[in-house]
Amino acid sequence: MRLRPLPLLVPLIASFLTLTGCGNAVTARVVGAVGVGTDPDGTVVAVVATCGHDLDTVTLVRGREGLPDDEPNPVVASGPLATDAGGLTVVTLTVASAASPPGPLRLDDLTGSTRYVLSAHSSREDVEAEQVTFAAEDLSALPADRVVTGDGQIRARDALREACTAAP
Repeated sequence: MRLRPLPLLVPLIASFLTLTGCGNAVTARVVGAVGVGTDPDGTVVAVVATCGHDLDTVTLVRGREGLPDDEPNPVVASGPLATDAGGLTVVTLTVASAASPPGPLRLDDLTGSTRYVLSAHSSREDVEAEQVTFAAEDLSALPADRVVTGDGQIRARDALREACTAAP
């Protein structure tokens, strides 16, 4: 009888990576949808379909490149999210850096190929919309009526509403 170690190693490795903090562990239930784009004037915006859930904050963080495993992602910008009534909410992100004056986050404030992660989440319950990972260069030629979504696709802003009618 020959032992097959591979089926035993996969769960062990996955558990190890989770416990050592590799990447961003997400335990929240995923609801709604979020996309990132720009307004015609170059302001970075989050477009969120909350689908009736209690999402109240949008946060943009820098990706994990070059960070130690135990260091949190630096917050770049954030903004409050008013609950929508089944529609879409457009949130202008506000710069979170003490080194920059407060104000709307502009596309020029982001570094071209640096990865960023956008999330819409709740401060009261363990839910969030699917995160969007993107780089500034992904937004530079994007029309104002389009957004980059969590699956990396470019979609019309209105298409985010489809997440509210999709099967759970």
